[in-house]
Amino acid sequence: MPPGYLQAMPMAERVLADMKVADTVQTRARQYAAVSRLQEILYVLTSDHTYVRTSDNQVRSGLTPVEDSLNRGYLDAQNLKLLPRSALVPCLRALMNQYSDENAPFRTELMDRYFSPAWKRTFLTLEAQYHSREDHPAVANASPSARAVEWAAPQCAPVPPDQHRFAVAVNDWCRRFQAPEQTNPIAREQFQHEASQQAAAISRTVGLVQSWGGILSAITAYDRPVIAPGEDSSAADLVFLVDTLATMYRTLPPAVFKATVGSRSPIYAAAGRMQKSQRVVFSGRALQFDSWVAGREPPRCVAVFKIVLTDLRPGR
Repeated sequence: MPPGYLQAMPMAERVLADMKVADTVQTRARQYAAVSRLQEILYVLTSDHTYVRTSDNQVRSGLTPVEDSLNRGYLDAQNLKLLPRSALVPCLRALMNQYSDENAPFRTELMDRYFSPAWKRTFLTLEAQYHSREDHPAVANASPSARAVEWAAPQCAPVPPDQHRFAVAVNDWCRRFQAPEQTNPIAREQFQHEASQQAAAISRTVGLVQSWGGILSAITAYDRPVIAPGEDSSAADLVFLVDTLATMYRTLPPAVFKATVGSRSPIYAAAGRMQKSQRVVFSGRALQFDSWVAGREPPRCVAVFKIVLTDLRPGR
């Protein structure tokens, strides 16, 4: 990046003021899209040191005080000022999505407003490189000898395009909804409600799941004392960790699929022949958002989605 590149990044308060127009709903949508995009830009600029490991193998923030101030300002503007109760404002969510769209003219106008042509050219090149590494993190960060081993490892390839789109959406959602520090229980409850609505919207974009890949993280047979009508008392819980383009700073992928199958299902028998941490390929339907977990130290965000399994087999 050009010398002094960080000085071009505007503080959140300035952005909120700059985005004001006559219409209050348009203003809020523009403000949200602007701080969201600027937070994405800052994430790319600091991705090589967002989190670092200490000598005792702990994870801590690697951001400088200036970077941390910018990042906190953008996140607080999104999660504490603009998103709360936004679902109650007619047309606001649609406008937020419209302004935030990757191909929206607003994004170009935003870049032109705050950054010089040289800054933009260099950053867009850097951003393209970043996304290339994010799509293939193990290969991009490995040594030449390690890359050969990685390509030879068992793969669930090729990744279906719909799984890739879902992965990007969940990964971006998790990055945006890192829970802020909140001592007010009412504010935290509202934040959780808003985040759940966003994740549920992602699940609604997915129809039939066809031959997606993941890691089988748990198989648990159980006998519950209270059985729902029509439910098999000898059912098993299956939990899959799904690769959602997690960065090197996260220990877990953001998306998890959770399924329950009865003992009479062929999937139950197939699961009985598998082991934890095994790569699997699965298909399903009726995808629904179930719950989410967010933490700060170490940084993590896991969105749990329920799914009705129709097929389960070992990964290739």
